[in-house]
Amino acid sequence: MLTANLTNSLEIKSSRRVGYVFSDEYTKVAALLPSNQNRSFLTHSLIRAYSLFEKLSLIEPYHATLQDLTQFHSSDFIDFLLNVENSPNEFTKKEDIRVKSNDRDGIDDNEWEEGGTFEELVEDYGLAYDCPIFPGLAEYVRMVAGSTIIAARLLVNGEFDVAIHWDGGRHHAKKSECHGFCYVNDIVLGIIELRQKFSKVLYIDLDLHHSDGVESAFLYTDKVMTISFHYYATGFYPGTGALNHVGQGKGLYHAINVPLKQGLKGSTFLYLSERILNAAYNAFEPHSIVVQCGCDGLFGDPSREWNLDIQSFGQCVKGIVDWKKPTLILGGGGYNHANVARCNAYVTSLLIEIPLPHDIPEHEYFEQYGPDFSLFVDQGNQPDANDQEYVSHLLNTITENLEQMRSS
Repeated sequence: MLTANLTNSLEIKSSRRVGYVFSDEYTKVAALLPSNQNRSFLTHSLIRAYSLFEKLSLIEPYHATLQDLTQFHSSDFIDFLLNVENSPNEFTKKEDIRVKSNDRDGIDDNEWEEGGTFEELVEDYGLAYDCPIFPGLAEYVRMVAGSTIIAARLLVNGEFDVAIHWDGGRHHAKKSECHGFCYVNDIVLGIIELRQKFSKVLYIDLDLHHSDGVESAFLYTDKVMTISFHYYATGFYPGTGALNHVGQGKGLYHAINVPLKQGLKGSTFLYLSERILNAAYNAFEPHSIVVQCGCDGLFGDPSREWNLDIQSFGQCVKGIVDWKKPTLILGGGGYNHANVARCNAYVTSLLIEIPLPHDIPEHEYFEQYGPDFSLFVDQGNQPDANDQEYVSHLLNTITENLEQMRSS
């Protein structure tokens, strides 16, 4: 049985049992992700520099199997994804892939389509644009997916109250296609694992971008509620997540979208999130929680859409964990890598109830935090377009939808 490394658990002062996915090997693999090269080094190095590793139970990363990955993703997509990096010349036509896959356990050969050049397959599976093929791709896919799965499994087994996997949270990947820097949807796989024990799972997404991959995976079920706080504007990726997108079939009113405008500041975010999340929690009554902590809404991110501060972000996550349900905490977007590391370190400290000094400790990546070398960053001055009228409209509409869910 896969278990956590519990060597440091006796030193934990918090009553909350917190697991943390980490290994040096996995950090090197996660740091290969083209959209976030080396970000993993900054996050784990800062958390270690603050001496938080001594207060955490480290979880050994896990390599997902083919069976694990195809709990959600299609067999043809996974087979291509795991082999394309090492032998692209073998994939000249889909008929060739079908022959190649005949002896592979777990592959449904009927899923392969006829014809298609290698270039067409690359495009079909979403590897032509924002998800390029890179050295180490197969190892990355197996480890990012497997690490979310093992974190969820340890929650299922009751070994932790909270499990953190900062290198996970790839919310755009679809069943048979990479999307938006996301090659595999570890979140969906983690939720599937949680549902081995927990009948109802609440998924909360704090990323700047809509959680389209996760929402679409659970669109028709009433066993998973998805809540996404995201920037929504014409032409902004992925273009989904309107307020009136509320789920379908049995999943009607189980998808909550909170489409927000430019300049969102911490006070507005906390006002909205506290009310929406508490209302959803009380209406849905989940048995387990998953939180995607994408940091691209923080002030200083290259996206420049929101003005969130780290303190407000952290307080939101802390409020969720204070529900005292088994909770899986995942990373996500964020392209100012130093600010992502700051935020991840702060959230980690809140979850184990260890206050951090505001001065960044000296360590290998210390220079990345200049010129102020502070844990926190200033909130931006961009006007918050989410005025009281719009905020009230969001709250009223979502409250009405939750009432509809209760009565259905």
